[in-house]
Amino acid sequence: MMEADVESNIDRLDWEEIIAQVFYSAELNMDFYKSVYSSQKEIDVIGEISRHIAVLLRKIIKEEGMTDNHRASNFVTFFSIGLTYTMIDNLLQPSPARLRCNR
Repeated sequence: MMEADVESNIDRLDWEEIIAQVFYSAELNMDFYKSVYSSQKEIDVIGEISRHIAVLLRKIIKEEGMTDNHRASNFVTFFSIGLTYTMIDNLLQPSPARLRCNR
């Protein structure tokens, strides 16, 4: 699912639109993500999703002319994991915040 949201759109949409699409897709598939996150201990759900976010962040870094050095790599790792935890945490709330995509 995340591959379709990120990698398939990476050359078509702005990064802001892709992030919004990722959150919107997570909202639409909330029951699936909650179930997998809560019950699957063999699958690193956060890691799987954050790897797709990292692809997008690396593209942004490259487009901005930033070097892909250790500092940039650390940023990608921390930001992608943090964004993913934020998304999953929102889905697990009793009243998740809703993000409406303009698509």
